[in-house]
Amino acid sequence: MSFSGNGLKVLTVSEYGDPQVGGAERYLHETASRLRQRGLELTFLHADAGDPSVLHPPWRLFSGGYHPAWPRQIDRLLHTQRPDVIYAHFTVPGLVDVAVRRAARLKIPVCLVYHSDVTGAAWLKRRLGELYYRLIGRGTIARASALLISSPAYRAASPWLAEWERLPVFYAPPGVDAAIARGQRRADAPPYLLFVGKADAPGKGFDVLYRAWRRLRAAQPDLELIAVGAIPRRAYPGARFPGTIQDRRKLGDEYASALATVLPSLTSAESFGMVLAEALAAGCPVVGSQVGGIPALITPDENGYLAPPGDVTALTDALAQVIRHQGRLRANIARPQTLQRFSWETTTEQVWAALQTLIPPR
Repeated sequence: MSFSGNGLKVLTVSEYGDPQVGGAERYLHETASRLRQRGLELTFLHADAGDPSVLHPPWRLFSGGYHPAWPRQIDRLLHTQRPDVIYAHFTVPGLVDVAVRRAARLKIPVCLVYHSDVTGAAWLKRRLGELYYRLIGRGTIARASALLISSPAYRAASPWLAEWERLPVFYAPPGVDAAIARGQRRADAPPYLLFVGKADAPGKGFDVLYRAWRRLRAAQPDLELIAVGAIPRRAYPGARFPGTIQDRRKLGDEYASALATVLPSLTSAESFGMVLAEALAAGCPVVGSQVGGIPALITPDENGYLAPPGDVTALTDALAQVIRHQGRLRANIARPQTLQRFSWETTTEQVWAALQTLIPPR
């Protein structure tokens, strides 16, 4: 990494700050730590920070939240800190919406990292997401100075991003830990398909994968399905749930040993598919839904296959193909180049390039 921040002040804003919460929080943690190492002076503002003197705890609605004291508290923080730029992570309604509006009143530039559309697989959450966008989200984006998006593919796929051609757009996909890329394929591993994430989250499409796997087992009874992550409340007979794997090298071994890593997401909330990038870095072929930003990672018949979201028959066919063409697909995956393309260092440089364009001259 070649840049130097020279003490520039950056206020980083997101609803949640714990990198264990999800991909957006991990993105923030990894890029912010590297920006700080290069001399930027970062201040963090999260709704889960727990210090009411800075920010009152929110009143929660689903994953978002709000407190009527926030505008006043954020105004006080902005006047005290006087940041050169705001690095805001847009994925959960609430704090970022308020902070961007207060920053706009003070003419502080905002780089808005657009992680995903606020949507869901269920009808109610989809409708609430659409209502949020019309009433609040659109205004938040309109007040941003620039957008950071994971890929051109997601910009084209998102119905919410189509109208924002006037805003400067930069691309910075999430990164992959080097430890995952060092994963090794176990010679004694049984044949299995791998899912990494929240099997209970309807939008992730695990139910669709489970049904496709059951069909495949009719012809291949020894084929296993392993889901790494929080153990779901619902029972899925025959599938294995080892829980969350914190050791990144061990997770890399799980990726490397699978016949395929599968991300059968159902909605455009899937802006990238970090688990697919991790799998490719570990040398594992991938299968994903043709939705959101997933197609940016999958070249059909080269490193994996795509299937329409929610289509059990198409997903079953794609999984059968990836099993049939294991050798060729693995040979096509260039692990070092994948890691270089999706390293956190590369992502941070792309973030810094966007921030630099917004910082006024001193």
